[in-house]
Formats: sequence, structure tokens, C-alpha cells
Amino acid sequence: MDSAYQLFEMIRTSEFHQNVNRYSMYLAELLPLFAIHLKLPLNVVVLLYSLSFTLMAYGFWLLTTYVLKNKYVGIIMLFIMIGIRQTFFHTISETFQLMFFGAFLYAWLTSRFAEKKEIAWKILYYFVALLMMALCVFIHPAALFFLLFIAGVYILNKNYTIKQKIVISLLTTGILILKYFTIEPGSHDTDYNMGVQDFFGHCLNLHQLVSTKWFLNHLIDFYWAPCLLLILASIRYVRKKQWMNFSFFVGYFFFFMIITLVVYHKGDSTLGWERSFLPLMFFCGLPFMRDVFPNMSVKLNKIFFIVLTCLIIGGYIKIAIASAPHTERLKKIDEIVAFANKENQKKLVMDKKVASTIIPRYNWATGFESMMYSAMIHIDSTVSFYIQKDLNTAKEDPDFLNEAVYFGVPWWKFWRISSLNPNYFKLPKQQAKELTIEDGKFVIKDL
Repeated sequence: MDSAYQLFEMIRTSEFHQNVNRYSMYLAELLPLFAIHLKLPLNVVVLLYSLSFTLMAYGFWLLTTYVLKNKYVGIIMLFIMIGIRQTFFHTISETFQLMFFGAFLYAWLTSRFAEKKEIAWKILYYFVALLMMALCVFIHPAALFFLLFIAGVYILNKNYTIKQKIVISLLTTGILILKYFTIEPGSHDTDYNMGVQDFFGHCLNLHQLVSTKWFLNHLIDFYWAPCLLLILASIRYVRKKQWMNFSFFVGYFFFFMIITLVVYHKGDSTLGWERSFLPLMFFCGLPFMRDVFPNMSVKLNKIFFIVLTCLIIGGYIKIAIASAPHTERLKKIDEIVAFANKENQKKLVMDKKVASTIIPRYNWATGFESMMYSAMIHIDSTVSFYIQKDLNTAKEDPDFLNEAVYFGVPWWKFWRISSLNPNYFKLPKQQAKELTIEDGKFVIKDL
């Protein structure tokens, strides 16, 4: 969906692409954009785009584990694989990237660089802290939770001076204010905050919300692990009478949960739910790795790693299972592309009702997905394939028969063929035709 749309726009314009001022997306766009300017094959561009997210995550893990030498936060990064299934196939998911930005930010703030006395080191320390805060804030609105959480943990740590705590607090406040003033009215980030309307009313009916029911239904699959880690950390805090730590971590868990449940009370897709609750892996994992894990016996340490290894392997297995409908969708698109090229009809439209019976998990970006998937075979194989909600109304729209356009997305349906990047896509000027199914076979009809 978003991945197909944003990569297509990068290829079309040969420039960075971001939506609603999420400038941190540029980090994952460096490699594919470099490949586009070198005019490398489309399959290389797509591969580099996909690989960029993995390299970014792995890069932050390497820096955290080997440069900052914080193996505890490095392990927290591994927890992410326990909490995703469908999100794996939405590579571009900003919350997924935020998990690594936020975890590295905490590792940096609590690293040995904080103890350096030289002015050059101090400048570097606060510069990197500010840079990571900016990466967090300009990737997703959920960064608010991460920055408040990390700042709270930082302030709880007695090893830092009052001056350091004040500076970090001011940086956090300043970057959040900056984000607030850069939010576009009516944008996705604005909509993100609309769910808190009638907040207290929803809180009184928390048990009846769709979001609450989804979370509880998936507790045994995803969320028992972070909840268990928080419970174990809470037990330690109570035993050690560390009431500040207990109050902060447990309070923050409920703070995040209540706001998330209320914001998404209207419902979401499985993918949307997963990424919404993904921060739990960090918020619950940090107190455990910070205060419980270092004090575990060697025997418990080994048991923990055996269990964690099994959970991560299980996570990959479940991701493989979740891949089935996505793989099937690409197979169907491949069949359509092959048929379209055989019939030399490069612009096709399919009715939504027909599409829902043959294409698993088709989405609003099918127009771009089909073009890239077909052009990866060969530039001359490019096909513009679009799923229309109601073809009867489409037939009344003269733009559907415009030979000079191809199909985009529902809110920007008709794009000029002349605007395509000629190094990657090649479409003839021809009228679109309807693709339907008769007796189990593809049939092309005039609109």
C-alpha cells in the first residue's frame, strides 16, 4: 500500500518522497534514490528499497550493541519480532522504524558519552540526542509516547546531574513543540489526534471498545510476553521498595494503553492494530532489561535466552504463515499482467466485487503495485491495472477512456502517461477496458 505508492512517486520524480512532514522517511530512501539516479534496473530499486529498512534497523542494533555496548537495549530490539505478523509486509510502517529510533535514543542518552567532561564530547552528545529526537518526532505521532517515556526514565536515573536532566527535558519539550507547529491541518497526523474526542466517555466504556476486544483476543498470541516482563519488573520494584520506578513504569503502561485504545476505538485493520500496540515491546521490555535481567542468576539467564530464541523463531514462522495471502495476491496480479500483455491491452479496470473474489488482500495502491510488478519483468510489460468501486459510475467518467492517462489511487485517479519515468515504465496511449471473469477465465470487454 504505502510502500508501493511512495516508491512509485520516488521513481516518477527521482526525488525524496514523504507525506505529512515525516522527513525521517528520507533515511530509508537514500539507497533506492541513489539507484534511481544511476538508472539501475527496477527490480534492483525495489530490492534496495525493501533492504533499506532492514539495514537501518540492523545498523541501529549494531551501534547499540557494539558501539554503545548496551546489550540490554539490543535485546529489546529483538522483542519487536515477537509483536509483528502483517506489519512485516508493510515495510514502510513508521511505528516499526520508531521502535529502533527510540531504543537507540535511550541507549545513547544513558551511554558512557553522557559522562564525558570535554566540551567537544558534550556538544556531540547533545547533538546526537537532538538528532535522534528529531528522527523520532518526524516519523510518527506515536513518538510523543517514546520521548515522554525516555525522558521520564532518564530523569529517574540518579546518576545524571540536575543540569543534564533539565537540558534533556528542554530538548524533549522543544522538539515536541516544533512537531506541533509543523502538523498540516487536515492531515493524517491531525486525524491521529481526533480519536481522543469524548475521551472520558470512551474511558467509561473501555471494556466495550473494539480496540479493547481486539487486544484481549490477541493477548495470548502477542502481548502476554511484554505484560509478563512488566509484571516481573513490578515484583522486583515492590520487593526493593522502589516505588518511583513502580509508579512510573506501571502508570505509563496504563497511560499508553488507555490512550491507544481510545484513539483506535473505531477499529482498524490487523496491520493497524499490530503497529499501534508494538510500542509495548519497548515500554514493558525496558524496565525488565534494565532492572531485572542484570540481576538474574546464570541458570535463569539461560532459560530466558532459550525462551526468547523460541519466541523469535515462532515469530518468523508466524510471519511466513501470514505471507500466504500476499504471495497469492502477487500471483493473481502476475496472471493478470501476463493476460494483459498477451492481449496487448495495457490499461485495465476491474469492478470491486469481481476483484474481491479473485485477488486476496487487494488494496488502494493496486494501480501502482501492478505497474511496478509488471515493469519489473520488462519495461515493455508495463500494465496499468485499477480496481474501481463501481464500474457503472466509471463508465460515465470520460477520463476512464482518456488514452493519455494511467490509473493511480482513489483520491488521485488519473495520472498523465507523459509524467512517467521513461527509464522504468512504458505505457502506450490506448483506451482502458474492463477485465472480468467468465467461466473461470479472464475476459476483456469495452467500457
